[in-house]
Amino acid sequence: MSGALEYSILNKIFRLLQTAVDVEDTVTIESHSINVTYKDIKAGRLYPVYLDDLPDRCCILHTQLKVETPFSTSTNPVIYAQFHLGLDEKEKIGGREQLSKYGLLYNGLTISSPGIFSPNGILFKPNQSRIINYGQNKLVAYFSILGTWSVVDSVTYARGYASGAGTSSSALIVGGSTYIPYNVINSSEMYSGSSWVVGGTPLRSHVGGALVGSNNTSCLMFAGKTAFSDSSTVYSLNCAYYDGVVWHDLGDIFPQRVAMLAYAGVKSSALAISGLLSGFGNSQSTFEYNNVSWSAAPQVNIARSSAQACGLSSYALLTGGSTSQRIQSTSETYNGVSWSMSEDMTISRHMHTCSGRVSNALIANGTDNYASWVKFSEEYDGTSWIASAPNLKYRARGCSASYSTSTFLDISGYGYPEGSTVWSAVDNVELYSKGSLYNLTAGDLTIYLTYCYT
Repeated sequence: MSGALEYSILNKIFRLLQTAVDVEDTVTIESHSINVTYKDIKAGRLYPVYLDDLPDRCCILHTQLKVETPFSTSTNPVIYAQFHLGLDEKEKIGGREQLSKYGLLYNGLTISSPGIFSPNGILFKPNQSRIINYGQNKLVAYFSILGTWSVVDSVTYARGYASGAGTSSSALIVGGSTYIPYNVINSSEMYSGSSWVVGGTPLRSHVGGALVGSNNTSCLMFAGKTAFSDSSTVYSLNCAYYDGVVWHDLGDIFPQRVAMLAYAGVKSSALAISGLLSGFGNSQSTFEYNNVSWSAAPQVNIARSSAQACGLSSYALLTGGSTSQRIQSTSETYNGVSWSMSEDMTISRHMHTCSGRVSNALIANGTDNYASWVKFSEEYDGTSWIASAPNLKYRARGCSASYSTSTFLDISGYGYPEGSTVWSAVDNVELYSKGSLYNLTAGDLTIYLTYCYT
């Protein structure tokens, strides 16, 4: 442990603490040298290192970290290295056990490529100076690499309540509206991976509806509204598909009048999930499409609207949304037979975006219970959520190219246009790329950690 203590400099710690500790208190200082295999450090994944069993009701006062091994980026121009130290405590929430992480540190370190980064001796400042351990819990260190957002070509028409499908290299958005006045935009736009072009004109107006497809030449549009109104008459049962040039009418074959629904799948095999009913109140229904007709599927556990989903019709992930009581942090997984509750997201959010698969998903933007921006994205690996890099522009009611699996598009929505303080539709589009790390030398990444508690 001498290497860790060498950089710790105890008098620096106590200068930081100053009045935080009574003279009668006994301060315990722990130092650890941690070897992390670099292959385990990848975007959206936490590498946990269990450090100690903490005494009941101890107060953690300070932590600091030193990364000994130089490392650099592999592909992306900028990555964010995140270190997180917290407690693992199992609680009973809603009748099930869930792992709760109480964080002391949550820092982003920007690394520009090409270059070598070796933050020797950097003292990380915790965002909480003290945290009390209520119970016999473990102190856990996490190290992870976040993805990064970059700006790409803007859409032609800024819009909220639009629907998106496809991938980051072959995307389609349709419908939506401007913001006050809410003028419906009856158009579609196609993205090729470099620029947006106006696509075929939809056969009907489309607000707060659904769009699924594996690329921008094979998409299915359904549900939603034909106008921005609360009248039950504007809720549509119509379905149509797009072939990359024109839209084709399938008739009023959707089984429920619903908008602000979640959706997943592709043109020939789709899921319609929950949403806001025409008579108000949220639907608990799920419907499956088999390229010919819709049929009822098992209901979700929590009826919600303004939620988002991703995945396939046989394996889908439902995230966030709002109920009559609150904005949700819950997520659910569908296996083709039933819905089951998954781990809660890091924060509650609705009016967000969701892309990917159940084992490789990303959510971004939206607002929380306090109508505040959720300023960071989250990745899901099929088991747990991890907070990732913040969006460059915060917004709500946007859409995404939800079929993507490695890079993700976050498209338009409502927010603040560049240089403006007035809420409006924004044309901004951002691309999320997963980050990755590798060592410049063979072997492990060495981290020195010191923390103290009373």
